[in-house]
Amino acid sequence: MKDRVSKLDPVRRLIVERAAEVGTDLKALSKALDKNVSYLHTFVTKGTPRKLDGDDRKRLADFLDLPEAALKDGQVAHVQLPSVEIVRGVEYARIPMHDIRAAAGTGVEVEDSEPIGWRLFDSGWLKSVTLSKLPALRVIQVAGDSMTDTLANGDQVLVDLGQKALAREGIFVLRLDGELIVKRVQKSFQSGAVTIKSDNPRYDAEVITDPDRLDVVGRVVWLGRSIG
Repeated sequence: MKDRVSKLDPVRRLIVERAAEVGTDLKALSKALDKNVSYLHTFVTKGTPRKLDGDDRKRLADFLDLPEAALKDGQVAHVQLPSVEIVRGVEYARIPMHDIRAAAGTGVEVEDSEPIGWRLFDSGWLKSVTLSKLPALRVIQVAGDSMTDTLANGDQVLVDLGQKALAREGIFVLRLDGELIVKRVQKSFQSGAVTIKSDNPRYDAEVITDPDRLDVVGRVVWLGRSIG
């Protein structure tokens, strides 16, 4: 199998290797693209179609958490993403933690960075809290006190990047005016306005009516806290 993969062109090899890293396969990826289950297998092994169309390429890149450009030239540098680890026969998901503190107070500028560490989660437990695949999961750290007592300064939160819809109230990681924040969010489906609330009563709620100011990064599905 390794010999066959090594003979593929860079794009096809990247798809096969990245799929293995995140614990999926070409059949599952094809279904995620709403294609016949043999679609990507045919693309990889027989060269048909010769290239992925723009929509398929973008969706596949999102699913594999790769830059779309990587599925054009097969080149991707310094990417460290979720993977599966087997520890004493038990499957764990290895989720990256980034040195980007989602400020629960005033917020910080968003900057791309390499993971500074990793957290292991039981794969079975993960499936009980989210339907998203591993590439959609990240661990980040909370800063500030505006979400006290629900979230405290220094808490680590597991963020599901696949859950962006504000159909029900919850705690989300957001980009607001270019800053990354963690807040409780509620959307009015009559007006479309989004209310961003702090659990700490010392902070006032803010109503966002301009959608260009707000980008939903993902929903918080777990928190970890030190009690030391």
